[in-house]
Amino acid sequence: MLLLFCGCDMSNNSRYISGKVIDSSTGKPLREVMVQVGYTFGVTGDEGAFLIENPPLGVQPISAHKSGYHTYSGTVKIIKVASIYHTMEMTVVDTAPVPPTKVVAVASDSRVAVSWESVSGAQAYTIYWDISSGVTKETGIKISDVTSSYLHPELTNDLSYYYIVTAENTYGESDASPEVSATPSACPVALDEWTLDYLTIDFPFGPLEMKPGEGCSFTLGVPECCYFFNPVDACAVWSVTPSEGASINPLTGAFAVDSLTPHGTVFTICANVEEGRRLLSRDVYIYTPESNPLVGLWREYLQLLCVASLPVVPEEPINEIIFFANGEFFVTWLPFEIYVDYWGTYTYDLDSHTLNLNVENGNYIPDDIDGNGLFFINDNGQLILSDVWLGSPSDRKCTGACGHLLSRD
Repeated sequence: MLLLFCGCDMSNNSRYISGKVIDSSTGKPLREVMVQVGYTFGVTGDEGAFLIENPPLGVQPISAHKSGYHTYSGTVKIIKVASIYHTMEMTVVDTAPVPPTKVVAVASDSRVAVSWESVSGAQAYTIYWDISSGVTKETGIKISDVTSSYLHPELTNDLSYYYIVTAENTYGESDASPEVSATPSACPVALDEWTLDYLTIDFPFGPLEMKPGEGCSFTLGVPECCYFFNPVDACAVWSVTPSEGASINPLTGAFAVDSLTPHGTVFTICANVEEGRRLLSRDVYIYTPESNPLVGLWREYLQLLCVASLPVVPEEPINEIIFFANGEFFVTWLPFEIYVDYWGTYTYDLDSHTLNLNVENGNYIPDDIDGNGLFFINDNGQLILSDVWLGSPSDRKCTGACGHLLSRD
C-alpha cells in the first residue's frame, strides 16, 4: 500500500494533510484506511483519498492501519506554511500471523476470563480449551471469533481449565500460544446491604480521565471518613461501552485504552455486582495534552498586574486549580481532603487562546472573579492566564492584578 500526501497552509490559515492510499502491488485505491498524524485522524473514502485538518506542528508520528495489511509507522514534519509530499509503502499481509503473546487466564465464580495482546495482521482469534493440561488445536474444544478478555461462563468451581489461543487471517491460522490455566472458585460471602448501598468504583472525587495507550485497574470499595477508600472483595463482572477503542478484563477490572483512541472519546465502565444485586458505572474521559493542554493540577506561582510591570508573588496563593478533561474545573486556596472553594465548567479555543470559566457553585465564591480571557503555555510548561482573574482569598482583597502564572503540581 502506498500513501501519497501533502500539507500546506490554506487561505483561512488552517493546516491540512491530504493524500491518497493505493495498494502497492495492484495500484488500486483503498478505502477505509485509518491514517493518523499525531493525535489527528483521517479515513480514506471510495477513491482512497483522505483529508486531515489542523494536524499538530513539528515532527509527528504518522501511521496507516487497515485489516489485511501491515501497519506502517513513520514520522513527518508539519510546519505552518509548506507543501509536503510524503510517501509510505505498505504491504499486504501474505503469511499467517504469529501466535498471540501475553496470554493470561483469570478465574472467578464459575467463570474464566482469557486475555492476550493483539497481533499485527490478525483478523480473528480462536480459543482452544480443555480440563486437562496439554491442549492442542487438534484436541482442544474450539471457540471461534473471540476477542481478548473473552469471558468463558458456566464453568465448574474448583476444576482447572486450560487454554491456548491462535490468531488468524486470510492466509491461515498461527501456531498456538503458550498454554495458560485458571481454576474457578465460589465468590466470597455476599456483601451486606450497607456495603452494597455505599459501594463505588474507585474513589468518587472528580471525573476519571486517561490518555490514549494508558491503562489502570478499577477497584470496588466504600469511601470512608471523607477522604479514605476501603477496597471491598466483591464478586463482579466488568464491562466497557463502547467496546471499540478500549478493553477491560471482565473479572479483574484491568482497563486499557487503545493507542489510537481519539481525544474526546468517553467510555462507560460498568460493574455488575453479585449477579445484578448492584449495578455501578463511571465514565472515563480520553484526552491528549496536544488537544487540551489545560488538563491537570496547577498551583499559583505569580500574579500578573493589570499595568505593565513585573509579576508579583501572591501573599496567599491558590494551591489547587484543577482542569478536568470533561470540561469541569475546581479552584481551592487551601486544599483539605475533598474540600473545594468553588467549581464550574470551562471552554477554550486552541487557535485564539480564549478561555471562558463558568462558575456554577462553591463553598467560597469570590465576588471579583473574571473568568473570560486568554491562556498560554510558555516554554517552561507554565500556564499563563491573561485577563483571567480567579478571585481574591477570603481574608483579603487583591487589587491591581489581572492574571496568574501557574505551574503544574
